[in-house]
Amino acid sequence: MKRPVLWILLLVSTLLLASCGAREALIDASAAAMNLTTEDLGRPAAMQERPREEILLLVQQPPEETRLARDANMRTFTFSETEVVAVVLVTTSSAEARATLRDARSNFESGLRDALGQGATIAVEELTVPQLGDETFFARVQIPGKGPGYILGFRKSNVAGLIIAHGPAGALDEDWLRGLGQKMFQRLPAPTT
Repeated sequence: MKRPVLWILLLVSTLLLASCGAREALIDASAAAMNLTTEDLGRPAAMQERPREEILLLVQQPPEETRLARDANMRTFTFSETEVVAVVLVTTSSAEARATLRDARSNFESGLRDALGQGATIAVEELTVPQLGDETFFARVQIPGKGPGYILGFRKSNVAGLIIAHGPAGALDEDWLRGLGQKMFQRLPAPTT
C-alpha cells in the first residue's frame, strides 16, 4: 500500500518541478558592446549607428508585440561602393532570438524582391560557415546591377547577430565576412542564470 503512495508523491513532485521550470541561461550584455567596430573591419570605413526602435522595425515582422527585444544595436560601415551592416539583438529568451533570426532572414529576401520588383528572380545560394552558437546561416544573392549581397546570421542563447553586406563584384571576400561573423560571435559572453 505504501509503494503506490510513494510513486504518486514522486510523480507529483516531478510534475511540480517540471512546471516551475529551470530558469533559462541568458546573455545579459549591452548589444553595442557585442557589435562590430570599425577596427574589426581591418580597413578604413565610415560608421553610422541607428536607434534601437528603427532596428526593430527593420528586422522584426508583425506581430511586433510578440518579439520582445531588450536591447539592439545596428552599425552601418561604408567604404568605396561597399556597405556592411552589423546588427546585434538581445531578446528575452532563446525562442525569441530564434524567431527574430528567422524574421531577419525572411525580411532580407522579401526586401530584395520588393526592391527589384516582384517578378524578379532571386537566387539564394547557401554558403558554408563554421557553426557560431546554437544556429548559423550564411547566404549569397546576386543583385542585378549591384553585384553580390550576403547575409550571415547566428544565434547564441537569447542573442541574434546579423551581418548584411553588398558591393560591386570582387569587393567583398566571403572569408573576410566569415571572419567578421567570428569576431562578432567572440564578443558574446557566456549565458548566465
